[in-house]
This record gives sequence, structure tokens and C-alpha cells, in this order.
Amino acid sequence: LREFVKESVYKDLYPQTTNDMHLGKMVHMIASQGFAWLAEHDGQAIGLLLATKEPNMWAPSQRQMRELVWYVRPDHRHGVTAGRLFLEYCNAAEQLLQQGEIQGYFTTRMTSTHDINLERRGFKLMEQTYLKELKEH
Repeated sequence: LREFVKESVYKDLYPQTTNDMHLGKMVHMIASQGFAWLAEHDGQAIGLLLATKEPNMWAPSQRQMRELVWYVRPDHRHGVTAGRLFLEYCNAAEQLLQQGEIQGYFTTRMTSTHDINLERRGFKLMEQTYLKELKEH
């Protein structure tokens, strides 16, 4: 998770993301309300996907699952790790859909994410998010 933060825009926006205590609490909270998948190779963590179940803000009686972190170490990005993590996420979400526990699930493409055709996999584009922040003088 620490490596994900270092490669993301979050390291500059939120200094607390480098705090191990904060990251530990975040993982515990996400895992208790959703899922945490860890990919390993030779006993070393090489990838992570975190997702949480949450109420849909537009229809609070419905729940959804949201992927929050999908990260693979750079030296393992040209293999199957990212795909396997995503497949685990999709399989778990599909099972929750079939059980009626959630009504949909989301994934996010960060600015550093490769261009993957998610629509081919049954997803539809809902929004793009932009941030304008206060610049320190």
C-alpha cells in the first residue's frame, strides 16, 4: 500500500498517507467492510487490490462495491498478477450481485493506469474525476 501511495497523486495531496499507523487503520477498515486481496511471489507481496462495500449515495437502500486500490509492483506489471487480482475482485462482486447483497460494482482508472477497455468487460463509463486544489504560495 505504501508503494501504491508513492506512485499516486495522493502522496502530494495528503501527507498522512505516508504514515504507517494511518495506512494500517485504513487497511483494517477496508478489509472489515469489504475485501483485501494480496498477490505474493516467493513469499513477497507483489500486488494488492482493496475493495469496500458501501451504500449507493443516490439510492441509499442499495449497496455497491468499489475498488479503492489496485496495485502491482513495477517489476511484476508485465505478467498476470494485475489480471488475477482484478478477476478475484470481479468474481467476488459477481457473487455478491447474484446474492442480492450489492446492486453494482465499480473500478477506477487512475492517471497512471494503462488504457484498458473495461467496457469490453461489461463496465460502463460513469464519470471522470478532476481535482483543482489550492496551491501554496
